Amino acid sequence: MPNILAIETATEACSAALISFEDNSIDIDVNTAELKDVEPKIISQFKLAPREHTKLILPMIEKVLKVGGCTMDDIDAIAFGRGPGAFTGLRIAAGIAQGLALSIDKPVIPVSTLSALALQTVSALQASQQSYAGETIIVGLDARMDEVYWGAFEFQKSELILTNDEKVTKMVEIGEYIDSFEGKHFLGIGSAWDAYTLETLDGSVKNSEQTLTIIENAFPSATEIARLAMIEFLQQRTVAIEDAQPVYIRNNVAQKSKK
Repeated sequence: MPNILAIETATEACSAALISFEDNSIDIDVNTAELKDVEPKIISQFKLAPREHTKLILPMIEKVLKVGGCTMDDIDAIAFGRGPGAFTGLRIAAGIAQGLALSIDKPVIPVSTLSALALQTVSALQASQQSYAGETIIVGLDARMDEVYWGAFEFQKSELILTNDEKVTKMVEIGEYIDSFEGKHFLGIGSAWDAYTLETLDGSVKNSEQTLTIIENAFPSATEIARLAMIEFLQQRTVAIEDAQPVYIRNNVAQKSKK
């Protein structure tokens, strides 16, 4: 079974993870990368450490490999959180992923940072003795300049689906999106919900207590990047090293950095 190394540095959080299935005889469902009775083995390191990612990420990688009993030669693909997120953090993750993949001549798997947080919603609910019940998950990351990166997700037949385009807008647009549905329940997760109160939605959400539940203090993690990357790998959706690029969404920031 494949071994995938994942890293995530798109926000204040820095993390690395190693995912694998221990039994080589297992027949894995390529749609979910999971079985009813078998969970992948995941070893991870995670720390909230703004502006310390370059110092932390390589030791984290060394740690998860050591604990997992692997060397880089045992790795079948490198996954990274491709964004959206902080410009510097995305460049760190993409650069390290490219460098590691080049050193072992293996493919890269870019994974949406927003989708990783959407997947994390399930474990966050379980930790609070709740379960996912078909809600639309709105992942929002603080993009500064009074804007947020966000996307809406749902689980359909156990598969995580993006139901709109990932975008950067004012927070009020999320409120307008929520209010465009009748009788639907939403889950909010990500730093946008911590940085901006419901009042920031400018009153566009009606009966917000009944339609919106916020999961607080959640950050994207390499654990979920690894889970999603395993699905991509099993479906042979990897990219060449030179095509492993971050996704900024806010294009003007990337353009200004080149000047």
